[in-house]
Amino acid sequence: SVLALDCSGTRLATGTATGIIKLYDFGGMDGRMLPFRELAADEGSHAVVALSFSPSGDRFLSCVTGPQPQIFDRDGRQLLRFNRGDPYVRDVAHTTGHTTSVTGGAWQPNQNYRCASCGIDGSVRLWDLCGKTGLRDWLLCETAIRVRDSSSRKAAATAMTFSADGGTICASASDGSLQLWRIRGRAHNYFRPDSLRRHAHTGNTNAAGSVISCVAFSPDGHILGSRADDGRLKLWDLRRGFSTSEPLLNLPVLSHRAQAKSNFTFSPDGQYIIAGSDDGNLECFDIMKRCRLFSLPLTTESHAIKEPVRPSQKASALPGVSYVEWHPRLQQIVCACTNGSARILYDIDISTPKGALLALGRDNNKAKRKRTTGYAHSADFNMAAIVDDFDIRANHLHSTGYAKTRTDAKRSRLPDLPLDQGQQGRTTGAKSTLSQFWLDRQLPENIRNTDPREALLQYADQPSTFRTETTAYLNAKGQPILDRETLEEAEKNYLNRQAALLNRAVFRTEAEEEIEKK
Repeated sequence: SVLALDCSGTRLATGTATGIIKLYDFGGMDGRMLPFRELAADEGSHAVVALSFSPSGDRFLSCVTGPQPQIFDRDGRQLLRFNRGDPYVRDVAHTTGHTTSVTGGAWQPNQNYRCASCGIDGSVRLWDLCGKTGLRDWLLCETAIRVRDSSSRKAAATAMTFSADGGTICASASDGSLQLWRIRGRAHNYFRPDSLRRHAHTGNTNAAGSVISCVAFSPDGHILGSRADDGRLKLWDLRRGFSTSEPLLNLPVLSHRAQAKSNFTFSPDGQYIIAGSDDGNLECFDIMKRCRLFSLPLTTESHAIKEPVRPSQKASALPGVSYVEWHPRLQQIVCACTNGSARILYDIDISTPKGALLALGRDNNKAKRKRTTGYAHSADFNMAAIVDDFDIRANHLHSTGYAKTRTDAKRSRLPDLPLDQGQQGRTTGAKSTLSQFWLDRQLPENIRNTDPREALLQYADQPSTFRTETTAYLNAKGQPILDRETLEEAEKNYLNRQAALLNRAVFRTEAEEEIEKK
């Protein structure tokens, strides 16, 4: 499972391996933790591999294992679909889309109309939402970055990410290498990376290297982290020579068996790293001290952990943690588990009373649920209180009609209030302009219900009279000054007058010539 939070922390989007995306609104849901929208990520049964909200939070990017990512608005309506490239073109830079499965995607920071995606076809593509579209209104890609291995052959891009300023993009290749590019204009040929680290992760059984499942930059952009299926998480200092230096931090095995799409995330201040494991623990590491702070098991009961948990003390039969995200504004951590549930961690002291905390005080009217909260303390780091997990796989509503209404994007939207004087800054009823005042006095109130044909036929038997409310078209005697000629008649009369003047001039010239001869 994957998930994403918008910049304000009010909307949560979750995606599962069955291709279902569910949207949660913390400000509008109660203690049942039900989604307000459920939609299919793609027509086929493709798994959702990446979700990313735009910097403004009005739309999000959805990447599935198919070749065509999509753009949805925050209410779940499809806005745009990316084009599919030509699979018979060898150079990926000459195609306008992915040709095989997409493995990841992210929105470019500080850019509301630019995002990127990577795929097995060996390309990282930059998409401009204001760019050209094809025959089916599918968005065409004009900028493609080639991902190559040490033999300059095409290598699959397994993960990608942007730096905090949006000026650098990092992609991981299937041979275990990390490649960095500086983002330039569309005319630039992204053939060779600006910085490269070969064999960043080396597998135990695969000589070609481990498959990197996640890469991420620190908030200051000086540290790059990578996690692979070998169970190790490495940190690289980009200021010390990325191509030749040893990793700044090489963490041990995080779990007994590595997840295929496990990730990690930095804290907002860049001092800590959290990552999930398949045995149900949330690992926390201190970058400065280069050590593990604690391991927190995510159970449904409350906790009171006063010291780090050793690996031998880990609980069993717990769902694995496949995806984590630390929201910088809310100071809350959202975890997606392998059993299809999501859990939220918060701290009473540092977390803001928003996000998931808004729904805690709204119990169901039919039956109130009991909640238990606990704390997890470790040295100078406090993280706490597990919110009751909510299922993101199958939530059945009690009313079938209500469920259909909530899944419809148009019917579930609250319509705008009618225009009225003094409501929400509207001044329509005040008749502030002269035209509004005149129309309000002259036109009847039921003009909308009047048939225009019948209104005209009631004057058919009456003599034609000139009606006006002003004296601009009346002479001194009060008679109307009207033009009795039509446009065609006026043009014909004008031509006749011009011909008469011309004949008169010709006759006068001939008479003058005869007088001169005599």
